[in-house]
Amino acid sequence: MFKASKQRMSVLNKRPYTVANIFQADNKNKGHSRFIESFRRYVLAFHPNMDKRKLKLCGKLIACCVAFILVLSTGLASKAAIFFMTSSMGQELEELYPRGRHRYAREKDLIQHVERFACWMWSLFFSFAVPELFSFLQSLHIFLSRRDCWTRPRLVDFTIVFLFETAQVVGMALLFGFVLPCLSVVHGILITNCLYLVPALFNFLSRKPDDQKRVAKMTVDGITFLAQLSGCLHLIFIRSAATTLANSYDSSFTQRKRMMDCMMPLSLFLISLGWWENHVDKDAPIGFIKSLGRIKENMKKTRHFIQMLVSLWKLLVFLGTMLILTSVVLPEGCTTDANLSSFLFVIKQGLHQFWSSAIPLDWISPFYIFVIQSSTSLLFYWFGTFACKIGAQRYCFALPVVLITPVLISTLTMAHFNIVDPFPAYISFGIDNGHHQPMILLALSFIWFLSQTWITLHIWEPVEPDSHMNDTKWYNSLLIDHSFNLSSPRYRNEGDVISGCTANCTVTTRIFAVATMWHESSDEMMAILRSIFRMDNDQSKRRDCNKVIDPYLYHYETHIFFDDAFESSTKDRDASRVANQFVNEFIAMVDKVNSQWTHSTSPQSPTISVTPYGGRLVWILPGNTKMAVHLKDKMKIRIKKRWSQVMYIDYLIRYEMANCMDMTNVFLLSLDGDMDFRPKAVHVLVDRMNSERDVGIVCNRSHPTGSAGAMVWYQMFEYAIGFWLLKPSEDLLGSILCASGCFSLIRASVLLDEEVMNKFTALSEEAHHMIQRDQGEDRWLCTLLIKRGYRLAYSANSSAYTHCPETFEEFYNQRRRWALSLIANTIDVLWNGKH
Repeated sequence: MFKASKQRMSVLNKRPYTVANIFQADNKNKGHSRFIESFRRYVLAFHPNMDKRKLKLCGKLIACCVAFILVLSTGLASKAAIFFMTSSMGQELEELYPRGRHRYAREKDLIQHVERFACWMWSLFFSFAVPELFSFLQSLHIFLSRRDCWTRPRLVDFTIVFLFETAQVVGMALLFGFVLPCLSVVHGILITNCLYLVPALFNFLSRKPDDQKRVAKMTVDGITFLAQLSGCLHLIFIRSAATTLANSYDSSFTQRKRMMDCMMPLSLFLISLGWWENHVDKDAPIGFIKSLGRIKENMKKTRHFIQMLVSLWKLLVFLGTMLILTSVVLPEGCTTDANLSSFLFVIKQGLHQFWSSAIPLDWISPFYIFVIQSSTSLLFYWFGTFACKIGAQRYCFALPVVLITPVLISTLTMAHFNIVDPFPAYISFGIDNGHHQPMILLALSFIWFLSQTWITLHIWEPVEPDSHMNDTKWYNSLLIDHSFNLSSPRYRNEGDVISGCTANCTVTTRIFAVATMWHESSDEMMAILRSIFRMDNDQSKRRDCNKVIDPYLYHYETHIFFDDAFESSTKDRDASRVANQFVNEFIAMVDKVNSQWTHSTSPQSPTISVTPYGGRLVWILPGNTKMAVHLKDKMKIRIKKRWSQVMYIDYLIRYEMANCMDMTNVFLLSLDGDMDFRPKAVHVLVDRMNSERDVGIVCNRSHPTGSAGAMVWYQMFEYAIGFWLLKPSEDLLGSILCASGCFSLIRASVLLDEEVMNKFTALSEEAHHMIQRDQGEDRWLCTLLIKRGYRLAYSANSSAYTHCPETFEEFYNQRRRWALSLIANTIDVLWNGKH
C-alpha cells in the first residue's frame, strides 16, 4: 500500500540523501533546551531576581557534567563486566590445567570447572547477542513498514559486507573465547587498543593526492600502522625466555603458547576488518579502496536489508566458533557420560548453569553480570546519543569514550595495590601473569593508545543535525568504546548536504502557514495571532544571526483564509458587500498583539487589495515576515474548509511558486484558526520531513483546551487515547490513517500529484461523496495520499493546543461529521488496499 509511484519518487529523489550515525544531532538542542528551561523555572521559583543568562550558563554546565559522568560511568561498568567474564573463564581454565601437576590430578573437580567455564561462555554470548537482536528488530521493522527507506543490494556488495562481518565475528569469538581468558585483565584491556590494523592501513591508502598535507598524514598513518602491527605480534617481544624454558616440560603450557601465538594476531586482524567502512573513500587514488568507498555509498540505502540478514548470521557464527573453540580447549574426558561430547556438554550443562545462577541473588554470578553488562551498554548508547543531541559531543561523548581505557587501567592498578578493592580476589590484576616483561608491555601500550587516538580523530568532529534514522550499526557490547570509535561513518565532506542546508546555505526551508477561519472567538483569534508572532520573531532572529550556520534557518509566511467574511450592507440605500464583524474583530486583535509585541501604541495598517474572490489584507510583521488574510466572499467563491484548502494549494503552489524549480524544502503548515503553538513544534516536524523522504504529511500531538467542565474533560481523555495510543501504534505499523488538520506539516511536492489533486478538487455528485469529501476534508486528503503510496507520520515530540467544543451541541455537530467521514474513508482505504 505504501509503495511510492515512479512519478512521486522522481520528485522526492531530487533531495540529496543524508546519513545519520551515533553522533547525529537530530533536533540538536531539543533535549538540551527542555532541560535548561526546566532548570530555569525551578531556580526562578526560589530566586526570581537572578540573572537569566547566568541561569542558562549554569544549566548548560550541569547538563554537560551529568552527561559526561553518565557516559563515562556506564562505559566503565560495561567494559569491566566483560573483562570480569573473561577473567572468570580464565580462572576456570587454569583449574583445568594446573601448573606443575598432572592435568588429571584434580579429576574430582574437573566436571565442576567445565560447567562454570561453559556458564561464563554463555553469559558472554548473550551479552554479544543483545545489540544484534536490536539491530535485527529495527531492520525488520523498516523492511516491513517503510519499504521506500531501503533497497536490495547488489550481490557483490552484499558478499563483501557479509565476508567482512563474518570475519569480525570470528575474530571476536577467538579473542574473547580464548585469548583474553589466558591473559591478565590489564594485559587484555591493553591489547584492545590494537584493533585498528585495517583502519590504519585504509587511512594510509585513502589519502588524496591533492591534499596539501598528504605526505605528513601518510607518514603518521604509516607509523600508526606499524604500531598496530606490533600489537598483533607483541607476544614475541615480551615473553620471558626463562619462564618459557621453566615450563617447557608442561604440555598444556606449550599447547596454549602455540595457540596464543596464532590466535592473538589472527583475532585482532579479523576484528579490525569489520571497521573498514569509516576509513575508505570513493575518491581514493587506489582502485580497491575506491570500490569499497562506492560500496559504502550504496549502503546508505541497503544497510537495513543487509543488517536484517547479517545480524542473525553473526549470532550463529559467534556461537558456533565459541563452541568449536571450547571443544578444542577443554581436556578430553571432561564429561561423566562417555557418549556425550564436550561440544554437547557445554550446550546442555552450560545453559542449565547459566539460568540456575539467576536464582540466588549474587551480583557476581554469570546471570547478573550479564544483566549489568547489557543494561550499562544500552545506557551508554542512550547517554552518548543524548550528549551529542545537546551539542556537547566533544566533551561529553568523545572525551569519556577516550578515557574509558585509562580510567579502567587506573582503577585496576589501585585494586592491585589494595587502594580500592571492588573485585573478587581471584581476578588477576597483574600485567603479565608471570610470563611477560611488564616494562616493555607498558611502553608498547602507550604507543598503541597514541595510534588509536590518531586513527579515531574523527569522533572529535561535530556532526550537523541530520536524520533521526540510525544508518549505522548498533553498538558492539563486547567492545563498547571501540565500536563507537570506529563504527560511525564519516560522510561529512565539503559540499555535502546536511538537513537541507549546504555549506554555503544555498537552500533554505520555506514554510507557508495556512490557516482556515470562520467565526472564531476573540480568545481563539488571540491564540493563533500570538503563535504567528512567535514564528515571526523566531524566523527573524535566525535570519539576522550571521555568526553561525543555522540548520533551522527558514523562510516563513502566514496565509489565513477567512470563510464567509462579507455581509450585505444597505447603508445609504446602496446594496454592497462589507467585511463582517469577525473580520473587524480580527483586525483589532492584530493591532492589540502587535502593540504587546512591539510596545507601540500606534496601530499598523494593512495593505488592502480587492481580489476576484473577495479581498486581501497584508501585514508586514515586526520580524519582516508577511501575514496575508484572504477574505472570501460566498457570492464569488465556494466556502467551507475543503475549498479553502483547494484555494491555498492553487494560490501558493501553482501561483506564488510557479517559477520555483525545487519544491523539496517547501512545506505547508496546516492550522486551525484557534491553534496555540511554539516554533519548536514546527522545527520538530520539519526535522521529521527532512529525515524521511517518503512522508507526505506529519502531524503532532494536539492538546484540547477550554473552560472546566465535563465536556472538555471527556475530550481531554479522548484526545489522550487518540494521540497516546492510536496514532503511535499506526505510525509504528507504517502510516497513520489521518493527520489532524489542526496542526500538520504537508510536503508541497505531494500536492503536485495530479491524480491526488484531481480527486480532491472534484465536486460531490453523489451522497457518499458528500459524506466522504465534505464532512471530513482532512481525512479525505489523507486517504488520497495513502492510496497513492505516501506515508503519513506522527511525531509525539511536537505539541500544540487547540480549543475544543464546550457545549454538547457543538460537540455533537463536530463528531457527527467526523464519524461519517471516518466510516466512509476507512471503507475506501480497505476496499482499495489490494491496489
